Amino acid sequence: MKQEMIQFIRNNNQQFVQLRRDLHRIPETAFAEIKTAAYIAAKLREWGYTPQEGIGQTGVVAELQGGAGDGPVLAVRADMDALAVTEQTGLSFASEHPGRMHACGHDSHMAMVLGTAFVLAQFRSHLAGTVKFIFQPSEEQPTGAGAMIDDGVLQNPAPDGIVALHNWPGLPVGQLALSAGPVTGSVDRFQITVSGRGGHGAKPHETVDPVVMASHCVLALQTVVSRLNNPLKPLVLTIGAIHGGEAFNVIPHEVRLTGTVRAADPEVQSQIPAQMKQVLDGVTAAYGGSAQLDYEWGIPSVVNDGPFTEQVEQYLRRWFPPEQVVALPEPSLVGEDYSLFLQNVTGTFFFLGTGDQGGPGLHHPQYSVPEDILSVGVQSFCAIVWEFFSEK
Repeated sequence: MKQEMIQFIRNNNQQFVQLRRDLHRIPETAFAEIKTAAYIAAKLREWGYTPQEGIGQTGVVAELQGGAGDGPVLAVRADMDALAVTEQTGLSFASEHPGRMHACGHDSHMAMVLGTAFVLAQFRSHLAGTVKFIFQPSEEQPTGAGAMIDDGVLQNPAPDGIVALHNWPGLPVGQLALSAGPVTGSVDRFQITVSGRGGHGAKPHETVDPVVMASHCVLALQTVVSRLNNPLKPLVLTIGAIHGGEAFNVIPHEVRLTGTVRAADPEVQSQIPAQMKQVLDGVTAAYGGSAQLDYEWGIPSVVNDGPFTEQVEQYLRRWFPPEQVVALPEPSLVGEDYSLFLQNVTGTFFFLGTGDQGGPGLHHPQYSVPEDILSVGVQSFCAIVWEFFSEK
């Protein structure tokens, strides 16, 4: 049956390509995925599904109950949203929505999960279990996973496992990479208000200059990464914006710094606000000023379950040549709110190579996934479903 399914996937590759191109034309940003959700739901109905719409505002969910008896429930997730980017690919199926583009490859994710739903519907009578297809809005924000969870997407039925993938520049085209443990970063944001005493630009000795203090803070905060953190545990602290002052000859009263913190290890993430405050208080006190840190906890890192990930790796090796399934070379500190699903359900998140990193990467206006990967993604999800049900 495995070879029959693989051949069926190969025979229907052009359908997966068409799905991707249709979705690529209609990119929509977070919680505005109206046309996208309608397209997904229509395709699912065409194949015999009864999709639920409006889950987590604009999400879509559908279930496939196997005909070979009761069994476990496995969820397969795809993200739906695009970015506020003006496309510059020149593709014949480029974005029809000005200022919107699938620059992160979510069009391919949806096409692969839709393709999986199409294939498995043809083999339903051989499946002993239930597949739950989750099409999630607003990953880029990232707030969609939480919204879907709040709407009960992980209930009735509750999944026994969940899987998802991301297309990945830098890995050879079609290569599948996965590893246990952290594979993406947490995403926190912060604002720092550095306060002093303003005055005339010609009389700095009569002021407590927050611009100077803020400048020292920007540099000193990097010691949180280089001196307070274990160098074997990835961490990034980035100041993305500095705002202060209005006139060239006036020293302002305060300066605001905003930025983000990314960590792979949840324990590292938990220590950062206290370490930042320690540095900020020390630097500003030395100049007679003060700093207020407003720290906003975001999504955690994606932490793949060890035993489940090892299982998935074995499943993939049964369906692909051994050299096509590899260990993830290194984690990335990009954010991914799929982590919220993994806080509730055992699962894994793996990566599908799109080729040379030297070309346009994720979020670039010229980024486009090679369509050769679509059937690989479909086959990988089908392999996981088939083997998971067979083992259980």
